[in-house]
Formats: sequence, C-alpha cells, structure tokens
Amino acid sequence: INAEYMGTMETGDVLQQLQRTEKSIAEKLAALTEEDISTVVAGLHTHAQLTQQLSICAEESDTDEERQNILSEVRALHSTHERLSSELRRKRLTLNQQQKTALGLGANSNSALAPGDASATQGAARAVLNTTQEITQGFRRIRTVIVEEADRSALTMNVLHESTRTLQQTLHRHQSLGAKVTGASQVTKRLQNQVDSDRWKVTAALCFFVLVVLYVCWRRLSFVTGPVSWALSSGESAV
Repeated sequence: INAEYMGTMETGDVLQQLQRTEKSIAEKLAALTEEDISTVVAGLHTHAQLTQQLSICAEESDTDEERQNILSEVRALHSTHERLSSELRRKRLTLNQQQKTALGLGANSNSALAPGDASATQGAARAVLNTTQEITQGFRRIRTVIVEEADRSALTMNVLHESTRTLQQTLHRHQSLGAKVTGASQVTKRLQNQVDSDRWKVTAALCFFVLVVLYVCWRRLSFVTGPVSWALSSGESAV
C-alpha cells in the first residue's frame, strides 16, 4: 500500500484493510509453499504498517473513549501479528526440514548425478538460504516497528493522563477563584448599600440642620421686628 495513501485512510478503512490482509495471510499460511513465503512476509509488513496507521488514528481521535477503543484494537492486532508471525516461522521450519530431507536424499545419490545436477542442487540450497535470511530480516524489522509503536502508544497514554490531570487541577483552581469572586461581590454589594444608607443619613441630617437654622433666624427676626412695628403704628396714631 502506498504510504501517502495510507496516511489519508480513516479508522474504518484501516480496519477493513487489516481484515482483508489477515484473511489473505491466513489463506497463504494454510497451504504455504516456497513461492508464497515472500508474499506472506510482504503481507505481514503491510499488516504492521496498517497497525501503525491505526495507532496514529487513535492519537487523532476526538474523545478518550474512542481513543481507548482504538488502542485496544491495536493491542489485539499486535497479538494477531505475533500469532501469524509464529505460524509463518513454524511453516518455514517445516519447509526447511522437508527441503533438508530432500537434499539429504539427493546427497546420497550424488555419485549418480552429473556435475550440472549437483550445481543445480547447491544453487537451490543457496536460494533457500537467502530466502530464509530475507524472511528473518523482515521479521526483525516488523518486530522493531511493533516495539516502537507500543512504546509510542505508552508514551501517548502517559501524556494524555498528564494533560487530564493538569486540566482537572486548572478546573479546581477556576472553581476556587469563582467562589472567591462571588464572596467579594457580595461584600462589595453590602458596602455599596452601606454607603448609600450613610449618604441618605447625612443628607437628612444636613436638611434638618438647615431647617433648624432657618427656624431660629425666623424667630429672631420676629422678636426684633415686633416692637419696631408697634412703635411705628403708635406714632402714626398720635399724629
């Protein structure tokens, strides 16, 4: 599968491709031949790549529940990959034993073989050895990819847990600050009410003081102007 195309695959597409790959590998392993070994190794490599892409989809998921489900599927795929790899190793050992038996039987009759036939037999043995080495290297690469992906998944989970804990601590701080702000608002409201009450009291006291002063002035003026008015009225009467 093209790596660029694989990077654009969704989770459902990756799972469907994994199912098809596993089915193809199982069919090849059921009747494994020397020609099918390279095909099975390529299928296992594709299986590992798809598993890695599924882990990337888990990191890009929106919810923790979806991420956990995908990671559980990734762990199950790792187990399936190990099982298929073990089955391939077992089948390969069986084929090697059969080839060794056939080569052993051929060695017993080497005296009757022509030099060209002996060379062909040795070439076939070297081809089998080269194929075995390629398969071993492929298994090592696949195992390295699986181990790296498992470590990456574990690191991602640790980062997610740390982020969740940080968010919870931030939420608790915000709730505490909200309670303090609410209390401060209530205190400010009480102080404002007290200021308004004091303002009305001062205004009423000032008005009462002004009224008292006016009343006193009015009484004083009445006491002074009373005799003067009486004297003027008496003088007019005498004239």
